Amino acid sequence: IKKVILPDEVITIGAYAFSGCSSLESINVPKKVEVIGDKAFYGCGSLSGSLLLTDHLVSIGARAFYNCTSLTGDLNIPDSVTSIGESAFFNCKGYNGTLCLSAKLTQIEESAFNGCKFTGTLSLPESIKTIGYGAFMSNKFSGEVIIPDKTETIGNRAFASCTELERVIFGENVSRIGSYAIREIGRGAFQNNKIIKKVILPDEVITIGAYAFSGCSSLESINVPKK
Repeated sequence: IKKVILPDEVITIGAYAFSGCSSLESINVPKKVEVIGDKAFYGCGSLSGSLLLTDHLVSIGARAFYNCTSLTGDLNIPDSVTSIGESAFFNCKGYNGTLCLSAKLTQIEESAFNGCKFTGTLSLPESIKTIGYGAFMSNKFSGEVIIPDKTETIGNRAFASCTELERVIFGENVSRIGSYAIREIGRGAFQNNKIIKKVILPDEVITIGAYAFSGCSSLESINVPKK
């Protein structure tokens, strides 16, 4: 199967609906779709072009677009979306444009965008409380990333190998970075960011973990909090 045209009345694309359809090149997402289920397009490596998501969409399931390596351009997650599952866009390495996240997201799940190649500036919604393990690993974001004040937890390797980042600024309420202990910068959290030049850590950090900034060969400035 190479092309699917879904009727306008579809509101749910269920789990595994097109999983493993490796020859699928084109499918429309109808305007009324509210849910894209777990592994709905898992392994659809031939699915190409831009993915257009509409403002009725609420949830994108775990591994929904896992290994959809031919998707390209920008990805706009509409503000109607409140949930993106783990590894939802894992290894969608064809993406080379910008990533725009929903303003209603409170959590970026584990490896949600791991292995994508998004460029430009990453703007994190003010509502984000948790950024999961490897959430943005190996992307090509440039400039600076500001961790919002409401963000409390950043998982291990969340931004590892994001080699184009120059600056990271942490919000006032970040109290946990990595999975080891409260107020700890976790193992390999920003490992191999070869362009990052400046890091400003919150005052509450008490431990900077193994390999946290290992391989950050351009890092010029970082504060070591008093605690």
